[in-house]
Amino acid sequence: MRRTTDRTAPPTPPPRADIDQRTAERLPVTLPVTYTIHDPAGPIEGTTVTSNLSGTGVGFRIQQPVAPASPCRLRLTLPQRTDPLHFTGRVAWCRKIPHDSPQTFEVQVGLALSTPADVREEPSFATYCHFVASELVKRYLG
Repeated sequence: MRRTTDRTAPPTPPPRADIDQRTAERLPVTLPVTYTIHDPAGPIEGTTVTSNLSGTGVGFRIQQPVAPASPCRLRLTLPQRTDPLHFTGRVAWCRKIPHDSPQTFEVQVGLALSTPADVREEPSFATYCHFVASELVKRYLG
């Protein structure tokens, strides 16, 4: 008598929130950024600085939580450039960063950049990717 085995794999569990799910290396770079996040509760606008960036996303802190997957528009100013770069993306994740008291906190947001659907965003995206690549070269090759 032959035994047969079920060759289907068990379902993959959902990703844990406490495990870093990044697909690209982050660089600790501080750049001015202006954002508009289209949260379901209403648009959230502000100006801050980046805490990190990569070829696929940007991290920065804001003052209030936002819903993951919220669409976002971003203006980022690179060193030695006067004209900001324009991007669209989505909130990949959002985490509260506590301060001295439980009532005060900031929110760290990870924004996944979208591949330019609008041809007008392509030069910004190309310039940004070149900047990230040059920062990686500096980091690893000096």
